[in-house]
Amino acid sequence: MRGAAPWIGLVGALAAARASAQPSPSPSPAPRQNRVTEIGQRFQIEPRVVDLTCERPAPVAKKCLVSLIHDPQKPARYMRAHLQLEDGLAGAWYLTVRDSQYHALEVLTPADFQGSPRRWTGRIPGNMVRFDLRPKDSSAQTARARIVISEYVAMPASATRAYYSLQVDNLPTYRALFPEEDQVAEEDSALRVLGDSVAFVMGSRGQVSWCCSGVVVGDDLLLTNWHCGGPPQGPPELQWSPDVCKDLLLDLSWDGDALSREFGCREVIAKDRERDYALLRIAPLGAGGRARPVPVRETPPGANEPLTVIHHPVCLPKRISDGCFVGQASYHAWVGPLTDVDFTHKCDTESGSSGGAVLDGQGRLVGLHHKGFADSDDLEAQQGRFNTAVRLDRILEHLRAQRPDVMDQLTRVR
Repeated sequence: MRGAAPWIGLVGALAAARASAQPSPSPSPAPRQNRVTEIGQRFQIEPRVVDLTCERPAPVAKKCLVSLIHDPQKPARYMRAHLQLEDGLAGAWYLTVRDSQYHALEVLTPADFQGSPRRWTGRIPGNMVRFDLRPKDSSAQTARARIVISEYVAMPASATRAYYSLQVDNLPTYRALFPEEDQVAEEDSALRVLGDSVAFVMGSRGQVSWCCSGVVVGDDLLLTNWHCGGPPQGPPELQWSPDVCKDLLLDLSWDGDALSREFGCREVIAKDRERDYALLRIAPLGAGGRARPVPVRETPPGANEPLTVIHHPVCLPKRISDGCFVGQASYHAWVGPLTDVDFTHKCDTESGSSGGAVLDGQGRLVGLHHKGFADSDDLEAQQGRFNTAVRLDRILEHLRAQRPDVMDQLTRVR
């Protein structure tokens, strides 16, 4: 398959070459817990029913609107509500999702529930969501339309748990991929295009929600870390359970804009704890279409090779860390006996960066960031202040043995 466009090569030219390899250490002990960032709670509420039983004087009847209000003492960046269609799949109606000022942000019809009676709304800014259900015809099926809201997720302004793996304490060198500015320099435009394939990954189980990063590697394939498949204190045997996959939200436009390119998890194709990866089959939740995959490099990076990391540290909109390099090209796994699964780097990351895309100088994926020194059990990593990424060639090697049928679906380059 074709590799990256030639202009992406300028990513490597942005870095100044300086890094040193270090001797290989002994395998590390098992980690204390999953390294993911908690991002607030998933709130269970008394079920709210949206139906067509109220009178509707034209054009708007406020008493026909069902409102969902988050705690005003805890400002939310945005909210999302979980909808379950209990009746009306054969009917004809429109469910309009509005913000607190009655702006129409999303319109759902029975077609949006054909694959499953359950779905999440898109993101609604602020602490309030309004739901407005209106009929398209007067059929009996339409009249029975009934949608139940029993839970929602509120995205707070910042994460509740964070570990800072920065080369200079309290001074991150990563920056916004899409800063607020009028002019875009040519080199920045090249970097921004690289972010098309990176997703904000938000998982939920019970009342706990967490965030990671992920990267699209095929038309409907997303790669992230194994440890992103459960909450921080979750037992290993429940990682990437069907319920986690079903409730996973993937946002490829979590980059500071007002739009939403959201995907859901349809299937966990493969996963491995030692190599700390999970390969998911994904599908768009709205009209955003497919996600553009990143080119995947099959050969490992070498020591001192320039790197770029695109990620969501502390659940922030997309950030980029560049001007950093491969340290040790071969390093031991975070768990288990394998000694050549990871490589080390000193690109600034934080909790939430897990699963972030580690790219070479040509914009090709060479690894998944998965562990920072600040939350590491590895004494050498702490003392050397280096982070670790899973080598992509080791992930591909494992996939080739476990699921050879998916290899042709990856956008591979050599």
